[in-house]
Amino acid sequence: MRELSHHTTRPQPGTPHTRPQRRIADLIADRRGINALEFAMVGPIFMLFIGMIFDVGILLYQQAMLDNANFRAARLIRTGQIQLAGGSVTPFTTQLCTDLTNIVDACTNIQYKVVSAASFATLSTTIGTDGHGNLTGKTTFTPGTTGQDVVSQVAWNRPYIIPWVGTWVNPGGSQLLVSTIVFRNELYN
Repeated sequence: MRELSHHTTRPQPGTPHTRPQRRIADLIADRRGINALEFAMVGPIFMLFIGMIFDVGILLYQQAMLDNANFRAARLIRTGQIQLAGGSVTPFTTQLCTDLTNIVDACTNIQYKVVSAASFATLSTTIGTDGHGNLTGKTTFTPGTTGQDVVSQVAWNRPYIIPWVGTWVNPGGSQLLVSTIVFRNELYN
């Protein structure tokens, strides 16, 4: 009977493919740098998600600020302060700019549309935009008179804080934030 040998058969030195096979086997067995390799595969996706969470959080904060600014400026119309002072748009835009100084530089990119009518049925809250994400008819300002219904829309074409997130989410690189308030003017005199 033949005895079994416990040693494995290895190719003899000098035979072809001995060294490349051994190098590949050594590379597969080597665990140094595995963490760096795993992070290189997962890290960019993780950073993208963190950036998106950060940018969306700021977007929600800025939308809340825009809503608040529109509410406060529209209150000047609703209570008749603007109409009794001559109907100028200046108090409206001044109030907007004061409330938005934290998110908009010098109020240069704010767009507004204030329209009034005798009834809500004739008012439209449809948001028309041009190809660049700006409101169409953005400088309309007719605050109406006592008892009239009014729509106040304020918009801001917001650039993304992290540009590559903007490229991923919206190829235009910006997001149009819009605040719409519909109300009836008080009976002031």
